[in-house]
Amino acid sequence: MWLYHSHANERRDIAAGLVGAIIVSAKGTVRADGTPKDVDREFVAIFYTADENQSWYLTENISKYISDPKNLPKNAVFAFRDVEGERVNMSFSAANIRETINGYIFGNAPGFTMKQGERVRWYTAGMGFLHAAHWHANTVLLDGRATDVVPLLPAEMHTVDMVAKNSGMWMLHCHVEGHLASGMYTHYMVQPAATITKHEAPVESSARLPHFERDPRAVR
Repeated sequence: MWLYHSHANERRDIAAGLVGAIIVSAKGTVRADGTPKDVDREFVAIFYTADENQSWYLTENISKYISDPKNLPKNAVFAFRDVEGERVNMSFSAANIRETINGYIFGNAPGFTMKQGERVRWYTAGMGFLHAAHWHANTVLLDGRATDVVPLLPAEMHTVDMVAKNSGMWMLHCHVEGHLASGMYTHYMVQPAATITKHEAPVESSARLPHFERDPRAVR
């Protein structure tokens, strides 16, 4: 897995959503449809701290969604309020710092569904800040060891494999406490093995991205 993103105006372009993943498989390791032969399912999870104050679309979004744009204190940095005994910065600029997984927050990232017993490949990456991807109930193989936490520095990428053993709806989130509290979590579903039939077609996930095959001879 490789991250792609803009270097033209890196901060603003990425804040506007110009970031994603390119998956390159070794020649001879994929099926006719480009999926790897050694796994049953693949997912991409990019943990990204997005600063929408830097987005090219900020002014457009304010005009579209704010009823009184002229009186919006968009440059205010601090506006603290007490929320259940905790001091929280509720300023407009602070609210535009989004802790996302694939651009989604607070459990809304779609597509992470698999069957019990399936071999699952996760392509993970971090952007914007340091993150720590954590799966509940199942483990992944990272550098030859089983773990449920994968460290992700900015632009760091890890491809990890999971055998989905425990069925249920489980959390996938960043283990940095402030990021989790700000919405950097979602859920993945492991459907019970009893629901699998031998004639059942694979389920395509919205988290699946196209593949590009490389020739190993090109690598020096």
